[in-house]
Amino acid sequence: MIARLETDLSAVNRDGKEVSLGQLRGKVYVAGYQYTDCPAGCLGLAAVMKALETEFGENPQFRLVSISVNPEGDTPEKMDAWVKERGIDSPDWWFLTGKAQEIADYMISEFKFYGTEKITDPALIASQGPFAHDQRLAIVDGEANIRGYYDVMNVQRGQVEIERLRRDLKMVLNPELKLSDMQPVNPQPEP
Repeated sequence: MIARLETDLSAVNRDGKEVSLGQLRGKVYVAGYQYTDCPAGCLGLAAVMKALETEFGENPQFRLVSISVNPEGDTPEKMDAWVKERGIDSPDWWFLTGKAQEIADYMISEFKFYGTEKITDPALIASQGPFAHDQRLAIVDGEANIRGYYDVMNVQRGQVEIERLRRDLKMVLNPELKLSDMQPVNPQPEP
């Protein structure tokens, strides 16, 4: 356990229904901080999460949660259209929006994610989007404990981080497994 979600977050899912992370007690989920207008990193995070859904989605204990970096721009309708355009339409994958300051504060205080900064350089906005934000994924277990952070978008070690995430997720979903049961994650990317 690295951290614990001590309080709950209420937000609005892409279907317009109010939900709370507390409803996921007893489930294991991977959470990310994304937004629909991001031209780069968020698409990569969504691709990694989609691959996790393909691998683990049959497990009734597994869920995915994407929390909006830009709640003012990410309406439920916009998020729902974004999800459908990208073929990631799953009832077990929440896309959450809500009050911008509440979400920002929650992501910093509870998830321990880095604070978001507005980008002002037009060239950077064009390539990276208007927000610089934490692009790690986190595994949260059924007791609201954060079990790991994974820097899957890191240019140099992203693939290793994805493999570490997959290994750790298998172990959290299957508590009977031991680290010695798992293949080691190769710290060096293959040539």
